[in-house]
Amino acid sequence: MAADSDVRIVSNNADAVIQRVIARVAKARDAELDAIYDDIYPVVPVDEGDLRAGLHKEIHGALAGEVATSPETPYAVNVHDGTSRQRAQPFTDQARENARRRFPKRLADALKGK
Repeated sequence: MAADSDVRIVSNNADAVIQRVIARVAKARDAELDAIYDDIYPVVPVDEGDLRAGLHKEIHGALAGEVATSPETPYAVNVHDGTSRQRAQPFTDQARENARRRFPKRLADALKGK
């Protein structure tokens, strides 16, 4: 009997630890998505403003997310990458580089409870 209760205690503690880790990673993810949004927003090319207005954050499951453009702006990839008739205006590149530098520390700090 004692062994069963010991297993339950360990299991409950493990579940609590996992939930704390997930919450801390989600907090780091949310902060990074905010930072990425803040990096992208001012450099999104503006013609009529729809592309910038459609910029938003999406959460995918417990740990993933992205800053995306609205489905009403399917031309975003053409603006970013260019076409044979339009020069590229890569408005996410600097944000991506910033996130690559920033996120590992942000995640480490979150996991430490900072």
